[in-house]
Amino acid sequence: MRIGLLPVVLFTVCWIGCGGGSSSTTTTVPTPTVPSPPPTSNPGGNLTTPQVVTVANGQATGGIDIVVPNTASAFNVQLLGVNPTNASTISASNVGGAVARGTSATILIFGTGLTGTQTLSISGPNDISISNEQSVKSTDGTPGIEFQITVASGAAVGARTLSVKQNANASSFVGGIEVF
Repeated sequence: MRIGLLPVVLFTVCWIGCGGGSSSTTTTVPTPTVPSPPPTSNPGGNLTTPQVVTVANGQATGGIDIVVPNTASAFNVQLLGVNPTNASTISASNVGGAVARGTSATILIFGTGLTGTQTLSISGPNDISISNEQSVKSTDGTPGIEFQITVASGAAVGARTLSVKQNANASSFVGGIEVF
């Protein structure tokens, strides 16, 4: 009987030793404060919430000052093509192209507002020269610029960005010319 009673006694001692029950924890979460909505006018009497104003071409609008922000750049390079200099047909796409070191290529860019009077530059070391810039139009009438580049035989490899600038306006085709 003593051996049969030993497991019951050990179980009872362990059960009492660990607390014999369950426990719980209560956590209090603070309630966030909600800010009051802003007033519709400031102390100076000017409205701070948007107000609809109807403006018609050629018509005066009285009683309100209207600010027209500066527009985006006057031109935007959208397509770029790297073509062999002796190609009879050249093209441009929205992904650019590649040119080998020690060669020349015809670059063709298209986009709104391009006139051929903008300044062109290519990022990276001074190992690509630009020449023979001229204004062109695509088959659908989009304005563009065609020009020649000559890549030095020791030119750094990698992607180059073509930048087009005129006065305060600028546009870029990032990574559009890959030198390999």
